[in-house]
Amino acid sequence: MIAMGDTMARMEISTETSTWLLQAKDFLEEARRLKPGPARNELRQTAKVLRELAKLEAHLAVLFRDAANLNLQLCELKRLRDRVRKAQRPAQKSPRC
Repeated sequence: MIAMGDTMARMEISTETSTWLLQAKDFLEEARRLKPGPARNELRQTAKVLRELAKLEAHLAVLFRDAANLNLQLCELKRLRDRVRKAQRPAQKSPRC
């Protein structure tokens, strides 16, 4: 990783509970109130899918954060390359004198 000081991405990972997880909890609570059967199984299956969505959402948040960091690093590298090129120009002209 390249240290870039103030140019590092300042993205926040939410510590709030995912909406998907809250909905899954509601579905499970409702399923617990029902007697065993198809309706209860359907609610439990829906809660399972919602938990999977929450997990995918969390992974996407990390990927987006990493992509933003990589983009900032690339921009910093381009700025450094330009600074090096500018610094080399006068040095290349000096031997001609």
